[in-house]
Formats: sequence, C-alpha cells, structure tokens
Amino acid sequence: MYKIILLFIVILNVISCSRDLEVANIQICDLFTSQGECKEPWQKEKDYIIQLPSNKKIKTWEKLSHYLYFNAKETPGLVIHWNRNFTAEEKASFYSKSSCYGMYKFYGHIGSMEGREIGTNWMGFFQYLGSILEEERKASGKWKDDFHLLELFPAKIELGFHCKQIETFVPLQINLIVSEANP
Repeated sequence: MYKIILLFIVILNVISCSRDLEVANIQICDLFTSQGECKEPWQKEKDYIIQLPSNKKIKTWEKLSHYLYFNAKETPGLVIHWNRNFTAEEKASFYSKSSCYGMYKFYGHIGSMEGREIGTNWMGFFQYLGSILEEERKASGKWKDDFHLLELFPAKIELGFHCKQIETFVPLQINLIVSEANP
C-alpha cells in the first residue's frame, strides 16, 4: 500500500510539473514574508507619508533619499504567484540575476530592483524608494538641489519583472508626503 501511495504522489508531481509555468497572480506589495505573504498590499495608488524628526535638517534630494533609504525604508515591490511549484531547474535559473529580476520605470529611468526572494511557487521583488529617487535625481542633475516634492510627486511608476522570457509591468501612481515632527 505504501508503494502505491508513493507512486501516486510521484505521478501527481510529474503531471503538475509538466504544465507550462504561468503567472497566476501579481500583487503590489511593500512588505512580504519569506513565505510570499504580502504584509502591506496596495492597489494602483499609494501615498508614502514620511515624518522627519525635528532635529534632522533635510533640505536636499540627496539627504531626503538617504533618509528614505536608511530610516524610512519604504520599499515598493511586488509578489508574483505562479500556477505551480517550480522545478529544480527553473528555480536554479531564477537565481541567476541575468535570467530573472525585478524592474521599475520611473520618469523614463529603468532600474533593477535590489530585493529578491524566490519561494516554491512565488517570487518577490522590491526596491527602496530612496534608491528610486536617487537614480532619477542624479539622472536629472538635481541630486544636490533643495528638494521640492511637487517637482516629482504625485508620480507614475511601473513595477515589473523579467523571468523565463516573461516580462510584465504594472502601471501605478505614488505620492510622497513629507512633514517635520513637532519639537
């Protein structure tokens, strides 16, 4: 009986792995667990509300980007669930950053996402908002300028990924609201 059950499990596994790998669901997410569960989901728009400490004098895009990266740690990202578990070969190829990576588009700049985690049938990607802002402000030559949020925000951003010759972007809108805490 044990051998029949084992044979049945092996056959089911072979059948499920023989299906073409397809995206089942894409979830926009700012924080996900190591199990692929989204802790901070959002839809098409998000306001990032940052309160700066009153003792920090943050005037430039450079200082704001660094504060966002090191302190606020806001991380726009996505979790992709697939229609079946990955085979060992697929999972190995996904770990190659040249064949599977997260991307974003922000004001014409296309960048790779820093964070990446791969599970049994899901993968998640994220990028620090501070890094996204840094790339754009450096490209526009305004990195050292005083920041004026209305120059950029609200802003269109696209989050996406490229894996196994599948490339998808999700158009979104973000806003950054910065205030100073009362002393």
